[in-house]
Amino acid sequence: MILANHGATRAHIIVADEASAATWRAAEVLSSYLYEMTGANLTIHPASRGTIGNQDAAEICVGQTGRAGEPELTGLKNDGYILKTVGNRLFILGENDRAVLHAVYAFLEDVLGCRFFTDTVEHVPQRAYLAIGEVDKKVVSPFEYREVFGNVCYDDDEFAAKRGLNGQGYRMDEEHGGSILYHGFVHTFDVLVPAKEYFAEHPEYFSMIDGKRYSGETDATHGFARTQLCLTNPDVLKIVIEKTRKNIEEHPECTIFSVSQMDWYNPCQCPECARVDAEEGSHMGTMLRFVNECADFVAEEFPHVIIETLAYQYTRQAPKI
Repeated sequence: MILANHGATRAHIIVADEASAATWRAAEVLSSYLYEMTGANLTIHPASRGTIGNQDAAEICVGQTGRAGEPELTGLKNDGYILKTVGNRLFILGENDRAVLHAVYAFLEDVLGCRFFTDTVEHVPQRAYLAIGEVDKKVVSPFEYREVFGNVCYDDDEFAAKRGLNGQGYRMDEEHGGSILYHGFVHTFDVLVPAKEYFAEHPEYFSMIDGKRYSGETDATHGFARTQLCLTNPDVLKIVIEKTRKNIEEHPECTIFSVSQMDWYNPCQCPECARVDAEEGSHMGTMLRFVNECADFVAEEFPHVIIETLAYQYTRQAPKI
């Protein structure tokens, strides 16, 4: 399938008439890089124009166009995508708008040899004559949520898209397909059940340390004894479930909600928490039982939502059960 020959165009890029901003962006990115590689200007056309020019000209269909031979999207998830040649057409398809843009960058990198090292350093091979053989790739990431802590990605939507990232830290715009949005992110216990609000009347909601409940205030023995929640207290579970439900209702744009420990130690040592943790061989025992119970309640009303927690500090050891 010939795309360009010494500056002459041998293919066109096709998008649906009603293509989204991200799909148009994907088509423009593809055209731009192909021009940089070959000097040939592969123009973008709406699908309704039918066959463009030469009947033998190849077509690169970006997003769903309804062209003959278009593969089904069955089985795609986690921004999965398809790259597939059918006759003289190359289909670049994605599960969603964001995935279409990721698919274009994957085609440029995996098939055409481009390399995107940083936001300012990349390699674009030069090809006077550019043709591709048969392509048949279906890619589904094992990770639904992909975020890398690093300023290079956070400061540049385009580079984040080039690397197939989708986390909320990037806050990607419509042209880049948006991000998966996360409510709370991490360390939410004191937001869900604030010690300042509850401790005076309900110290039993918070960590017992050496036989005493702690609110997070200065203590002569323990210094600044920052507290966590008592995860075997049924009233704490009820409060967290109700607060999480409210957060979901108030933030429909988010699909992940955090129920997670604070950014310090001091897990609860009360007899029941200690019993569960001993049975599980880890403080993650009380944590996962609590979070799973919260998730079970939420799932009945909001099956599309994910409840997140951390394996962090004292919960890093996996539980036995």
